[in-house]
Amino acid sequence: MNRLEIESSINTIEVPNSLDLEMHNAFKISRYTHDYILNYLNCRSRDETISREEFGQHVLLKMNEFRDEVLPQLRRIRDNPIATADFNKNIFTFSGTEIFSKANDYTRLINRKLGEYLERITLFSPVCFSMEQNFEGLKLTGVDVIFLRNRELVYTQLKTKKDTLTGSQAPRSRMELTIYNNSMFVALLNLGSKWTFSPRNSSVERVSGESFWELIGLFYDIVESEVSRVILEIEQDLF
Repeated sequence: MNRLEIESSINTIEVPNSLDLEMHNAFKISRYTHDYILNYLNCRSRDETISREEFGQHVLLKMNEFRDEVLPQLRRIRDNPIATADFNKNIFTFSGTEIFSKANDYTRLINRKLGEYLERITLFSPVCFSMEQNFEGLKLTGVDVIFLRNRELVYTQLKTKKDTLTGSQAPRSRMELTIYNNSMFVALLNLGSKWTFSPRNSSVERVSGESFWELIGLFYDIVESEVSRVILEIEQDLF
């Protein structure tokens, strides 16, 4: 199966009248690819096993790649003077504080890129599948990774921590996930003061940290340890 086949075949699939128009395409793609992905993951999960040592080496490699990608960008933020247009942005830029005024820029970049790398790490699991990676960049709205649980597919939206979403973003994530038969909102790290995503009356599950990594057969303590190591290394390099 490939992207061309999917895009040229999905128009034969009927969509429920109640479904939001912008989710029609995602619904069709998910239904058309369901059996293929299910069979693929059933076969892969039977044939592959992941050792703790193998996973540790993989996470080490990915976290080092993450560090090496973000450090040059963080150094540019650190070394560039505050733009004149930004002086009145907040009290820190107004005061000309070099560290405080750029704190949001540092953390925004780190959080965004870290989320991307953690998503790639989940794909080391033989029960995980990426539409984008396997179907030439084809995206499924609201879904980052699909995984196999009890011989059923679970469609997940991944965030770095529990409070990554703003309050205004949560309803959209809920609307996106509810079109899939089994769906889950995931905080990859068990961080954040409280959840900003609520399932409300939907069947969307909400899982964080070790609870998720156990579902895909990987080792959360290794992820946590490597993230901590690399963040400390980045700080030591910058300051």
